[in-house]
Amino acid sequence: MPSLIELQNVTQIFSKRSVLENVNLTINYDDFVGIIGASGSGKTTLLRIILGIYTPPLGKIIANSASLQHTIGFASQDDAFYPRLTVLENMFYFGELYGISKTILNQRIPYLLQLVKLEDAGEATARNLSGGMKRRLGIALALIHDPKVLILDEPTAGLDIVLQRHIWKIINDIRSLGKTIIVSTHDLDALQEHCTSFIFIHQKSVYSGASVKQLISRYRGNLSKLFEAYVQ
Repeated sequence: MPSLIELQNVTQIFSKRSVLENVNLTINYDDFVGIIGASGSGKTTLLRIILGIYTPPLGKIIANSASLQHTIGFASQDDAFYPRLTVLENMFYFGELYGISKTILNQRIPYLLQLVKLEDAGEATARNLSGGMKRRLGIALALIHDPKVLILDEPTAGLDIVLQRHIWKIINDIRSLGKTIIVSTHDLDALQEHCTSFIFIHQKSVYSGASVKQLISRYRGNLSKLFEAYVQ
């Protein structure tokens, strides 16, 4: 499969302070990539580089698509919709922002709401949704333009174990549609269960591998004890 994006010797700096240093990374289409690291390690920064929100001052980024904006859907852990609008109103509004016709939206929106288990909540005001429902609405909105890639930033943060499992089931249903998934989370057990590759961020460095065992083996000289300590 062709690569979605490749980072070569990328360093991201904010206010003269580096957040990520000398990152070399390739993410391929059809991957299910899990990103893990302590709070403040740079997970969200890496996602925003991939999204094109940040342009690092050092290094090179090679994107397969000339317009990642229309290739990628992004769902944040924070509410990214209009709270006073209903679920349906939000879906139509965001769809229109992408220039999608009402004819297509009338077909796509019911399907997406069913996919994220919100088919009975269309007339509900967004601010009145439960935490889990708000998270699912964010995922549906990220899919409104039918992107090839879905990026999720801490999709289960703050949810109880039952809702977390529900979200992971939905993510796997989306994955089965042929979408590439990139997800950041603190839930290592879920990543090991679902992901095909891993990215571990520690002390401004990025380490990648096909499994946790491969990560530890590949970087044993400078990562093994750090990673094992983090996992515990």
